[in-house]
Amino acid sequence: MFKNITYHFGKLVIVVAILIASSVPAHAWEYTDFLVVSGPSLVQGPYAPSDGTYTPDYSTFPYWVGSFNFNFTITVLPDNIPSDFVMPASVVSYMKVKDAYGKYYLNKDISENVRTALQNNIGEPGYSDMETIGMIESFNLDLGGQYEFSQYLDFLNWDKTVIQEIYDPASVRIGGNPEPDLGQNIDFTAYFNTGYPYDIASYTGNENVNYRLEYTAPKSTESVLITSGNVPLTFAQSTTPLIAVRDSLHLVVDKPNVGTYRMLFDSDTWPVANKDYYFIVKDTVRAEASIDRDVIDLNTDDEITASAWVNYGFPYIPAVKPDNDTTEYDTVPTVRFIATLYFDYGTAYRVADTVAVVDEAFAENDLDLRREMKISLDSVKQKYTNTDFQPCVNVTISLNRSNVFTKDFPVTIKAINTAVEEISAALPENRRGIYDIMGRKIDMPFEQLPSGIYIVDGKKVAKR
Repeated sequence: MFKNITYHFGKLVIVVAILIASSVPAHAWEYTDFLVVSGPSLVQGPYAPSDGTYTPDYSTFPYWVGSFNFNFTITVLPDNIPSDFVMPASVVSYMKVKDAYGKYYLNKDISENVRTALQNNIGEPGYSDMETIGMIESFNLDLGGQYEFSQYLDFLNWDKTVIQEIYDPASVRIGGNPEPDLGQNIDFTAYFNTGYPYDIASYTGNENVNYRLEYTAPKSTESVLITSGNVPLTFAQSTTPLIAVRDSLHLVVDKPNVGTYRMLFDSDTWPVANKDYYFIVKDTVRAEASIDRDVIDLNTDDEITASAWVNYGFPYIPAVKPDNDTTEYDTVPTVRFIATLYFDYGTAYRVADTVAVVDEAFAENDLDLRREMKISLDSVKQKYTNTDFQPCVNVTISLNRSNVFTKDFPVTIKAINTAVEEISAALPENRRGIYDIMGRKIDMPFEQLPSGIYIVDGKKVAKR
């Protein structure tokens, strides 16, 4: 089952899971006669630990590491634009981000963007609406530390730099794909991070982390050891104290079984590492669907039937009862089958069948459900018009509001005959004439009848 273990002493861009609106204060606004310039400033989405057990203290200014937006603005005051002002033929402008040791995280030439924006927004002299031009670039910082943010605009002699410390807690973080569906490898990296700021003198060089990866099968309480080992940490060897230090452990489990995997870390020399992580390898959803016909004849058919089936194993759908209550459920898991007939532009008819799973025995076994959904064609007969639109029946299955299967079935629709055919000599006398759909004879010319469906000389006819 276990394929390989590799050590990787590298860096990974952090994936941000939470966004908050915070920003480093911009430089004071500076004016020309008709332009107000501000920047650089930062807005960030801070890092959210993957295990969910640690919430950063967002009151600690300024930030945690993560994803940033780099902002730079120019506000045009049209009433102050000189009548003889001419835009320069060229503009040189850039936005840069680098760490304390010169590694660039953003180095973007925005010259043409700025020139075009100014050209489009300066307008004519006397134009009264103020315009604000915003330049925004996104970038990621993978480690806490000291960073330099620069903004340059040549024709305004704007050259500003912000030196900013980005704070980050010491941590163990998981990246990669630790919770795959069945058929995919478990492939993840554990990152051991000093955080920033840190005291390099507090490390002895003997820091290390022990690890164990265990597996527990569904419905079992016994765990099986997959692999174990030790990771030496290089924190004391850092030569870049203005940037956090990070070591890592890369693990791959080839063709894992469904069930729960537990990653245990412990360390006597670096207590931050005493953490456990649980990963679930899910079963693969199996589903299929069909329809009972691919040609719909509105002259003879009254409905079309869509059939759907879904099967799913682990993890089982939970059916949880509250304490001291035998009738209600805290969580009512649902499987939803939806069949939709799309028969014209912007026109559809939908049938849904929702199954609430409240049987505890159901929650302890594989999910296996079949449903038939009958779509009435009454609305289609009233609204369908011949167009170049390709009609289809879509069947969708969802588990607890998450779609797990969807498929389109193209169909052909034969429209209702709208012309009144000549009376056949073979048609009995008592069947000739016009009748409503209840079988009552109507003594009125067809041309004068309101819209609806009629039986004319034994044939169903739609009057539009």
